[in-house]
This record gives sequence, C-alpha cells and structure tokens, in this order.
Amino acid sequence: MRAPHASTVTRLGLVALGGALGSVLRYLVANAAMAWAGPAFPWGTLAVNLVGSFVLGLLVGAAVHGHRLAEGPDVTVGGRTPSSA
Repeated sequence: MRAPHASTVTRLGLVALGGALGSVLRYLVANAAMAWAGPAFPWGTLAVNLVGSFVLGLLVGAAVHGHRLAEGPDVTVGGRTPSSA
C-alpha cells in the first residue's frame, strides 16, 4: 500500500477542519437561540438549517453556472446543516 499523496492529506485535513468549524458554529448558534428564545422550540436548529440550506443552494447554483468555487465553504456549511445529522 502506498502512502497517500500530500494533496490528498491536505484535502482531508481541510474537510476535517471545515466540518469541525461547522459543528462548533451550529452548537454556538443553537445555544444562543435557546438563551434568547427559550427551550420550548429548537429555534437555533431551524435557523442553522435554513441558512445552511440557502448557502448550499447558492454554492450549487454557482457551480451549475460554471463559477469556480473554493472547496472549503461547502464543507463548513455541511457541518451546520441536516446533512451532518
């Protein structure tokens, strides 16, 4: 078995970092929403899911129209949306 190429290791590290950042942001937003609106309804989860879905839609729409996008934002957003659950 050969060692992974350096760019593969770098990409894996960036994916892990993006996922970690997204998860931390989801946690912070959920806690802030609970402190602000109370625990009766998961407003933080709703807000994060709506914003994350909108941003992912923008990224996919831009990709469909041929715009070159960075690989990191979709990973960070993915860590905050239902795809991470």
